[in-house]
Amino acid sequence: MMDQENVEKQVEETLEAASRIAQVKAPPFFKEGVLNRMRTGKGEEERPLIPWFTPKYQVAALICIIMVNAFVLLWYASDNYDQSVANFAQAYGISNSDNDSFFNVN
Repeated sequence: MMDQENVEKQVEETLEAASRIAQVKAPPFFKEGVLNRMRTGKGEEERPLIPWFTPKYQVAALICIIMVNAFVLLWYASDNYDQSVANFAQAYGISNSDNDSFFNVN
């Protein structure tokens, strides 16, 4: 434990430091300005999580994604897709041609 002299010395230093505290000078009408800002809600704006991904970039990214999806959808719907499905069916013997029929038994 601390001895009595150390405690008294620290108490005196604390009181001396407290007596040296000076009053802070604020500009005139500072309080009114702060209260007015608090009332109107004009303070710091909330920053987004990703600051560079603002709404204009979000719209641009959305348009790009839609365009890529449309391109891929049209590419799969093209004749190449139909042709490759027909080739696959013919290779595995599941094609539906006019010559093949259940009624056409030899």
